Amino acid sequence: MKIIVPSRGRASNVPTIERLFPDCTWYVSKTEARAYKKADAGRIVEHPDDIIGRGKKVQWCLDHAGPDVFVIDDDIEYVWINVGRLGRRTEDPKAIKDIIESTAICAREAGAKVFAFGQSWDVRKYRPNDPIALTGFVKAAIGFIGKLDIRYDQGNMLRNDVPFSMNILAKHRYFWRDGRFAFVNGMNTNTGGASPERTYERDMAECRKITKEWGKYVRFNEGDTRITVSVRVPRRQHIELVE
Repeated sequence: MKIIVPSRGRASNVPTIERLFPDCTWYVSKTEARAYKKADAGRIVEHPDDIIGRGKKVQWCLDHAGPDVFVIDDDIEYVWINVGRLGRRTEDPKAIKDIIESTAICAREAGAKVFAFGQSWDVRKYRPNDPIALTGFVKAAIGFIGKLDIRYDQGNMLRNDVPFSMNILAKHRYFWRDGRFAFVNGMNTNTGGASPERTYERDMAECRKITKEWGKYVRFNEGDTRITVSVRVPRRQHIELVE
């Protein structure tokens, strides 16, 4: 899998990402390329300056990177391993690469077009008897197997991952999400990325748009400072045992 990092305004994250993913390729605007080179980014692909917003940027990367790519957020800090009583973190690049490659093999063998990882780095929320999810939504670290026939929503600036995930589920029925591992990032606390465009009001407007399109299958929950999302798309039979 080729590892690509769409990035904006986060050249300061280059040392961490390069340490965790030494074979990665950065995708940055022509204007910012110099700053990333100065930060010692290994490989850089420049894109036009008007490619702004996660959906547009990731889609441009997918259009130009070819098949079989693993796209990571530019603020990944480490990988969390939920397996075990306490769980643990790893920053070992070889272990991280093995996690990516082995998950890609499992997803490919299962017939999935997309794979991803858990979104909780808390063993109390991990279910060891049910580590693989086939639905939900994917974000932060996503693998694309082959050449995908579904494109990212170009209209949303902030909330791209949920409609993308819903379109995957609608057309291909499932993806492969391994809850044993989580790629931990800075969430909404970092500068750069989409932060210049992010406001609570804009976020809520995009959430309402997604809810209108997908109805009961997507739910957004408003908090004091952030909005959480849950996707409920059944893909398993419900079996009741009758005595």
